[in-house]
Amino acid sequence: MKSGGILLMAERTDILFIRSYHHALIIFISAMCMVLFWSYFRIPDGNLLMVTFSFLAASFLFDVPDWCERLRICLKMAFFTSLVQGTIGIFFRHPFFLILFPSILSYLICRSFRNRYAACSVLLPGFLGFFAQGGFHPSFNRMVGIFIGTISVMLATSLGHLVHFPQYNIPVQDDPFSKTESFRISFILGAGILLNEIFSFPQGEWIMLTILFIYLAVNETHDWGDIASLRIYSVPLGMLSGVLFLGSLSYFNFHFVYLVPLIGVFSFFLMFYTGYYFYFTMFFMMAFTVYSDWATGVLYQVHVLELILSRSLATVIGVIAVYFGEKLFPDKKLRQGGK
Repeated sequence: MKSGGILLMAERTDILFIRSYHHALIIFISAMCMVLFWSYFRIPDGNLLMVTFSFLAASFLFDVPDWCERLRICLKMAFFTSLVQGTIGIFFRHPFFLILFPSILSYLICRSFRNRYAACSVLLPGFLGFFAQGGFHPSFNRMVGIFIGTISVMLATSLGHLVHFPQYNIPVQDDPFSKTESFRISFILGAGILLNEIFSFPQGEWIMLTILFIYLAVNETHDWGDIASLRIYSVPLGMLSGVLFLGSLSYFNFHFVYLVPLIGVFSFFLMFYTGYYFYFTMFFMMAFTVYSDWATGVLYQVHVLELILSRSLATVIGVIAVYFGEKLFPDKKLRQGGK
């Protein structure tokens, strides 16, 4: 009996490893396809927003076997992502509308999707509009890029299902945000935008991203408190690792920068395989620091320590906002650590 239990556990471990490998591979293919489309079509005003949408949408649609259903959900995700980032881009000079409309859209998105992960996968790239150039035309160009991203998502998931056998699937369950939860998230995001508009925090956009990353990662075994506490110290640690990685690159050989996408996809593999959010955040922030901050010149515009402290401060503010939101708008139906 004991040996049978060990064999069963080993079999489950093998299945989890294969599933995690396939899941991360599909995300990687989707992101790389979007980068290729971005370069080939020379999408003006394109940025990481489109790539982020591609791999998050592919991650959610990984377990949807029917391609018609995948396409329907993917187009719906693209529409709402475009709407959020477009609203932010159009009203970037009007603080009142910049707070009001994204908050309203956040509530509608949380209520429109029958899955929490899908809703957060729309809101996260949508709120990356705060990092993009404002204005109607840049926002419209990014809308086009997001819908082009649906091609990369469908291509990656379709290729993935050729090797990802049905027995490894975990059926996508209907797990929507309740009305209270939806209002809470929209309220917290609005409060985060308001704080950033009033105080103009350096790296203040990370307040909203922290809020969304927390709710994106909440599941049956990890509540928002677990995720928030891990994120507070995994973010600066990941950024520091990225800076040290860059120091090694400049000393040895800059071609090591090509490892960055692999580090990014490895972070997803670790999250899927271990279920531990800390490793994901640390390695993801490491890849993000190298790919985004270094490639866009952010690391050359400010002191590295200042950037780490500023982003860590925004992370802490985001965590505090989630804490007060949870206390102000409690919901007995919300899962807390699987209870």
